[in-house]
Amino acid sequence: MQRIVSLLNATQTIAPVEGLLNPFYHCAQVAYFVQHMGNACITVECEKAVKEIRSSIDKSVDPCRDFYGFSCGLWGRENRYASYMAAQRVAYVNAVNSTLWSAGIIGVQARDGMTLQLSVVYRSCIKFFDRPSSVDMMEIWSASEIDPLVWTTVTSFESLFALAVDNMLQYGMESVVNVRWESDSTPSFTTGVYISTGTTIARHLEPDSRKFLVNHALEALGHNVLANSLVPEIERIDDVVTQWASKPPPDGESVEVLLHDLDVPKTNWSQVLAAYAIMTGRRVPSRANVLDLADVRGVLEVLANANLSVVSMYLTLVPLAKFFVLVSEVQRHDDKERRTEGEACVRALELLFRDGYGSWLTEYVQKSGTVDEVRKTVSDLTVAAKDVSKIFVRIPLDENPIVVPACFTRMLHRSEGDALPPVQNVSVPQKLKSDFVANTILFYRERCRKGGTCGPLLTAASTAMQRDDPEAPLRLLLPDFFRAGAVEAAVNYGTLGVELAALSFQAALPKNWSSSSDYGPCIAHYARTHLRVALPGHTWGHVIGSHWALQVALQAAATRDSVFNASVELSRLLFMRFGHACCARAVALPQLGEDYHDDVGDIDQSRATCNAIAMPVRAFASSFDCHGMPRMKC
Repeated sequence: MQRIVSLLNATQTIAPVEGLLNPFYHCAQVAYFVQHMGNACITVECEKAVKEIRSSIDKSVDPCRDFYGFSCGLWGRENRYASYMAAQRVAYVNAVNSTLWSAGIIGVQARDGMTLQLSVVYRSCIKFFDRPSSVDMMEIWSASEIDPLVWTTVTSFESLFALAVDNMLQYGMESVVNVRWESDSTPSFTTGVYISTGTTIARHLEPDSRKFLVNHALEALGHNVLANSLVPEIERIDDVVTQWASKPPPDGESVEVLLHDLDVPKTNWSQVLAAYAIMTGRRVPSRANVLDLADVRGVLEVLANANLSVVSMYLTLVPLAKFFVLVSEVQRHDDKERRTEGEACVRALELLFRDGYGSWLTEYVQKSGTVDEVRKTVSDLTVAAKDVSKIFVRIPLDENPIVVPACFTRMLHRSEGDALPPVQNVSVPQKLKSDFVANTILFYRERCRKGGTCGPLLTAASTAMQRDDPEAPLRLLLPDFFRAGAVEAAVNYGTLGVELAALSFQAALPKNWSSSSDYGPCIAHYARTHLRVALPGHTWGHVIGSHWALQVALQAAATRDSVFNASVELSRLLFMRFGHACCARAVALPQLGEDYHDDVGDIDQSRATCNAIAMPVRAFASSFDCHGMPRMKC
């Protein structure tokens, strides 16, 4: 009761009629509720959130006319457009970084092998991004199950061919010809062996990157690169083989060929495949399903007739080429962008360790109470989404209104207060390396060994943190974006609550739904007429989804907090939390680089988008005392 009385007292304002007579009414009104915004707080976490909001508010802007300008105008006036969402990523990365750099102590104390494994890969990644030219070729070959000293000392192409095919079949590494072995034969073919042209270095790397790989490999084996003719010879062979391997496949289906018909003196398919079949307990094949037979023969003929020492070195490098794509991309990266290496390496952990990483993050990095709070938040959002969906009768959302992101699945499926259940089937290689490229190969092979899709292949694009990554909600649980210790529902429902609901809206839409029909024209008309907002047509899907999500968050906050509907302060706090994230996520300092810019667009479009999302919500006018603001009748 005392809380209700204090909140009601805090929301008393100047009489509405005074606002009509006094041109400075909105300034006094805004200054008042900004000053007393913290009255809604009863926890330290809420007070911290209010402090963050105040850092960007421009009290000279009327929120009833420009919610975006009010929310982050101070940043604009003082040229402090450091992206809020980028700041959240930095806080997230710093939290992970501080845990992993001290993993030698934490891992032993916690007896947690996952912490130590993550630490090994993370440290190797940081070293790699700091000095991409320091890749350890011997570790990379070892991770690929290639012994270059054996491969480069064979005395016949037949032996070299057997090594390459065996490496492909046993360890999933690519080569100039591709050989797959299905477990069973198909109705069309009596054998489960499939042969086609494979890959080359040039298929993955530009000439300068290819030269780097070849030079680095030769140096690792003690060759004097400057005085060695192997470099141009390897490049020449790669170019010729690429011409054969790059030809479009002939029309028609694959053909079944007797292995004996494929055999030539230097490439004995029958012997190589029979040896592998016996070793793995398979039926010895007599036939193979071959695609582009002439090109397969052409590739092997080029190699069989070339200098053996050149070909042997070349074939040790072909399986590595696609893993060096990231090396070449990082080498071309400007030095001033090295500040993103922490983000890239944490993103690499997300991709490589998958569910194992999410479980570790929940146990060792997130604040106490986060798991229980997220469970309650999702539960409240689910109930609220069903109610709000009734308003959007012209948008046929699917039944399940709140889709739980994959990174939350294990977190939400446990008994309250219990420890998280162990992660099942986490594919982590047993022996990790100090070289990052070698580790990515080990993870790739581990996925291949478990069956299904091999990977992942890391690139500069895949290691850049994006808002639409499946792990994005998990990242937001660490910094200011989500405060586990706040009992005020408005604090978290204005940020993570809206984020989860917006993701769910997109997931629940029928695939053939058009944002230009039904609800779209209505909200667009209101925005143009009353807010002076006009946006490109492709933007309205995002606006409508976020508008729906904000209404869901307001409804969910009222479900959680019985005082919410009676408190203008609390509803205003939720809007301000949303506004702070909404406007700031779309703005960044130019010197931070393009990776920091959100997909919403430039500042003007961000203003229009944010205003179109928040200001038509029915509770907005009452929260900010926007007298005379018409209601949207969609």
